[in-house]
Formats: sequence, structure tokens, C-alpha cells
Amino acid sequence: MPSITSLLIGRSGLRTANTGIKTTSHNVTNAMTPGYTRRSVVQEAGAPINQLGASIGTGVATSNIVRATDRLLTERRIAGAGSSARAEKEAAVLGQTERFFDETNVDRSPRKMQIFFDSLAAASADISDESLRRSFVNSAENLADSVTNTAEELLAQQTAIVSELRALVPEINNRLEEIGVLNA
Repeated sequence: MPSITSLLIGRSGLRTANTGIKTTSHNVTNAMTPGYTRRSVVQEAGAPINQLGASIGTGVATSNIVRATDRLLTERRIAGAGSSARAEKEAAVLGQTERFFDETNVDRSPRKMQIFFDSLAAASADISDESLRRSFVNSAENLADSVTNTAEELLAQQTAIVSELRALVPEINNRLEEIGVLNA
């Protein structure tokens, strides 16, 4: 019987060593892969068998293969990537929104507002001049139209952003399910 036990102990050692060689091979193969972290084999002694008052070892087994990572560093890297992506998206949206308020474009509300106040000042200076009053009314109508157009464009932009977010929800849910499966 002791010879069979010795063979079983030897087999467990060979299996564990084989797992170690495969893990090392995997580490060497992926050493230059961006984001790859080294893996290590965690070995555990088998529970001994007590026979005739003596403990007989049962060999070794692979209990786990773990990645060599710093949890804090990984969490910070993930948070940083999220913050960076969020900042990029905010910059893109703000860049789109900024064009609605371009002061140099005569078709945009800020320029129309300046024209409105200039015509108001001119009409106030000479209230008897009908052409100045007509110019003031025209500038007021143009400003109102421009504000309405800007509001409609902003609502269209908001609708597009909401649609984009809604389209991302199923993908996010799928990834969360995958993470849940991996964590299980």
C-alpha cells in the first residue's frame, strides 16, 4: 500500500509542477502584452492520512492561480480611465454647445443681442425717428427668432445625447452580466 501512496503523491506533485510550467509559459508568452499581469500558482499540501498513529502525506495540489496585481493601483487606473473618458465626452458636448453661443457669428444669439441693444440705444437717443424704431423692432424680432432657434438646437442636441446614452445601456448591462459571471 505504501508504494501506491508514494505513486499518488508523485502524481500530485507532477500535476502541480505541470500547472506551474503552463503558468510560467503563459507569463513568458504574454510578457509584452500591454496590461498583462503575471500569474502565480498557489500550492497547497493535501490533507494527511492518519494510519496506525502515523501521518502520511497525500502530496500537493494547485489551490489557485492568482494575478500579481496591486488592488489599489488597479482601482485607481480604472477610476482614472473612467474620469478621462468622462472628461473627453464632456469636452465634446461642450464644444458642440459652444457653437450656439459664438459671439462672432452674426446668425447666433449673442451677436443678435448686441445688435438689439445697439438699436435700442439708437432708438432711445431719438425716439421721434421712425426708421430707428423700425430697426429696433426688427432687431427684437431677429433676437427672438435666434433665441428660439438656439433653444430648438439645444433640445435636439439633448435628445441626441439621451438617445446615445439609451443605446449604450444594453451594452453596459451585458458587460455587467459578464463581470458577474466572472466574479461567480
